[in-house]
Amino acid sequence: MTESALSLVFAYSASAVVITLVVVFILIGLGLWFSLWLYRRNMQLRRSLLLNQRPVKRCPNCDAIMDPEAHFCPNCGKEVPTITTVTPENAT
Repeated sequence: MTESALSLVFAYSASAVVITLVVVFILIGLGLWFSLWLYRRNMQLRRSLLLNQRPVKRCPNCDAIMDPEAHFCPNCGKEVPTITTVTPENAT
């Protein structure tokens, strides 16, 4: 191999390493951002449950907290049945 060909191979390898590292760091950053987003969303649901600001339901399969309008569990993905509440006026 000539010196110019060897330098091209090395330059390509160095740029490939840099590109790979940039892509890896971007993916790690996106993963951390998504994890933080899920954590904050879960904390908002838990906080609303503790403060009784709005009704919250739990998945019967995995006991995850979810919005009352949800039809599928965000944790396990199973379909959640609609809950009907019996009030004293309707119970005879």
